[in-house]
Amino acid sequence: MIEAANASLIVDGNLKAISDFFATDYVAHVSGRDFSGGHAVVEKYVRTYRRAFSEIKVEIDILVKDKNRIAWQRTVRAKHTGTFKGFSATKRSIIWHDTGCSESPRTTFDLAVVEIPAIDASHREVQLQFQTPLGAEVEVRSDESDKQTVTVDRRNSVGSFKVTLAVTKNPVTVDGKQSFTTLIRPESPTGASAGGPSTYTVEGEKSLDDMLSVTAKSGPIAYGVPHTVGLLNGKPIILVVTPVGSLR
Repeated sequence: MIEAANASLIVDGNLKAISDFFATDYVAHVSGRDFSGGHAVVEKYVRTYRRAFSEIKVEIDILVKDKNRIAWQRTVRAKHTGTFKGFSATKRSIIWHDTGCSESPRTTFDLAVVEIPAIDASHREVQLQFQTPLGAEVEVRSDESDKQTVTVDRRNSVGSFKVTLAVTKNPVTVDGKQSFTTLIRPESPTGASAGGPSTYTVEGEKSLDDMLSVTAKSGPIAYGVPHTVGLLNGKPIILVVTPVGSLR
């Protein structure tokens, strides 16, 4: 894919091929600076280099790769026949090397379901742990009126994200009423969170499982797709992690 992109764009100048290799929300991260703009950024880059250089040849060496990232080194040979960054054409043959890391969009994230040791028999806590893409919204809800959302960006994207699901059975009151305190809270690696505890007063005898059950299993989960992770007082608890390109 890296070789094909360079051949089509840099060597052949085929701008129509940009959409074949780059996402519409593509962002280039260069020496601490971000260049957003999607396909327009790529087109500007290609036009700039092809106006300044001719007889272009490109060689790509793959340095390392994993499931969705590739680190590469590029060697470009060309003739300087046009103005480039203020320098007039020298008609000389040049060689330059650069390195990069390309990342393809992931369609899933890995969810870990972790049971937290209980303080006593009246309390239960489970954490859903995962890593989000750079630029995402993490939403957890038990219904539309109880929606918790945390936005992920460069400031809070490093480390594991978690969603805490907890329930505590409170002592029966003097008038014989039973209540439970529940917590559904998404939290970023830096501690940014949303949502607080809620208390439910119930009729009759209910267990911790009746109030909060976790059905999620560890494994891959699709981005952008609502996923039922448990039940809160009989209502589904929904988790959605949605990449948002403009936040990257």
